[in-house]
Amino acid sequence: MNEAKLHITDEEMKAYINNQLSSHHRQHVELEIQLCEACLERFIYWNSVVELSSIPQSDQAAEQIIHSIETGKQRKKQIWIQHPFAQVVVAASITLLLVGTGAISVVSSSLSSLEETKIQDRVEEQQEVEGIPLDEEEPYPHSNSDRWMDKAASWLDTLHSIRFDR
Repeated sequence: MNEAKLHITDEEMKAYINNQLSSHHRQHVELEIQLCEACLERFIYWNSVVELSSIPQSDQAAEQIIHSIETGKQRKKQIWIQHPFAQVVVAASITLLLVGTGAISVVSSSLSSLEETKIQDRVEEQQEVEGIPLDEEEPYPHSNSDRWMDKAASWLDTLHSIRFDR
């Protein structure tokens, strides 16, 4: 009779699993589960029952899926500029506008002149340090892009002469 009193009741086990017991009562239940094999079996049983009851039934699961799909449709619509295709179209339009108006050629020529002045300044500084007078025919050396262009042109001339001047 005392042994029946020592075992944990079903209500206590449910409250323990749902974390609804006070800390003192919780410690008592944990000790009983560790010491009593029958209470351990009950704990395993009730723990699996609680886990199974937390799994939605098929009707409930279907309703939850339908609800999530419906709320997904109600999401805020994207602004047209956030769409990747729209971003590509805008970038292409800006590029065509710049090419059509000649703005790119203006920018590239200004960058080229800036590069030339920077190279000229470096050459003058170097010549001042070394004490070499400036060459009057060519005040500054060609830029890298000019040299690459010259090499490509000479290469194309060589190919042209090989192919067509047999």
